[in-house]
Amino acid sequence: MDAPNIRPRLVSFRVLSFSAENRLPNVSGNEIGFEMNPVIDLGLALPATPDGQSVVIDITGGVPRHIVCTIVDGRAAIVKDEPEAPLSRITMDTATFLALATGRQTDQQLADKISYSGDLDHGRKVTSALNMMI
Repeated sequence: MDAPNIRPRLVSFRVLSFSAENRLPNVSGNEIGFEMNPVIDLGLALPATPDGQSVVIDITGGVPRHIVCTIVDGRAAIVKDEPEAPLSRITMDTATFLALATGRQTDQQLADKISYSGDLDHGRKVTSALNMMI
């Protein structure tokens, strides 16, 4: 008798950590400005994405990223090569990604700042899961 596959299936996309480095402040009159160099570490798992399928997330702006996540044996993996036709492609700017990832706003509140192509419903499932406070 074969052993059942009891490995848990991840169903969300999570930010594992976010950090930023403050450099010396720029003082101008009564205002102080800081230059930030953010670093984002991602842990990916995509809701109900079939094996072999990929979701591409393009983050534009201050911290641009091109993330290709493919499901292999039920687990998400970040890969270098983008498939010719990913299941879904999601594009947003850095500020929108951070607002979603930190739970500050929902994908519905930011709908005008997120674009989807491919399977739109699946793309929306992924962005609706970007809601973990860090």
